[in-house]
Amino acid sequence: MEIKTDENINEIIDIIYEKYITKQKYIGIGTGRTIEILINHLKNKNIENILFIPTSLSTMHILNLNKFKISQINLYNTVDLYIDGADYYNKDIGLIKGKGGALTMEKLLAKMSTIFVAVIQKEKIKETFDDLYVPIEILPEAFSYIVSILEKEKIIYSLRQGTGKYGPTITENGNLIFDVKYNLEFLKECKKITGIVEHGLFLKTEFNIKIVTL
Repeated sequence: MEIKTDENINEIIDIIYEKYITKQKYIGIGTGRTIEILINHLKNKNIENILFIPTSLSTMHILNLNKFKISQINLYNTVDLYIDGADYYNKDIGLIKGKGGALTMEKLLAKMSTIFVAVIQKEKIKETFDDLYVPIEILPEAFSYIVSILEKEKIIYSLRQGTGKYGPTITENGNLIFDVKYNLEFLKECKKITGIVEHGLFLKTEFNIKIVTL
């Protein structure tokens, strides 16, 4: 299902709130600029009876500053709703996520949720993923081993570097991120490789995704 609208962001968030949020009790919430905007608007809604479960410390901090009720992911085996943005969307494949470095937590909450509402900016809708890169999260100890496999398989990759500090990006789980050139077959099989924790491709066949376009 897809909601398309040219209305301003306040009206779009009103649609999200009325259609998906109002009747829920446990809501997982993702990471990134789109989510910051959503939180800023939701703080004025009736959310007194909702517990929000964040995917990252940054989201938890924003929720806390705005006095949202917060809980922890490890206390639940299911949530009513997961809401997040995405780096890219293709209607035939699904989503690419993980720019914020919380891809494993995001995928876990998406798997736990009954509904995954993905809020997508129009410029992130792509006809193909072929020229894009997808993050894979790896154990730091597996760095050299994973590099050897990527090179053997001729997968184009780069180690994601952090901003604000020297060195690589560290994920919410203390791991590293390789951004790899989109290769569907490799991504479907890569979690069989010891040391790869998760990848940022969210196949539409694996999640109950509802798309809202900004």
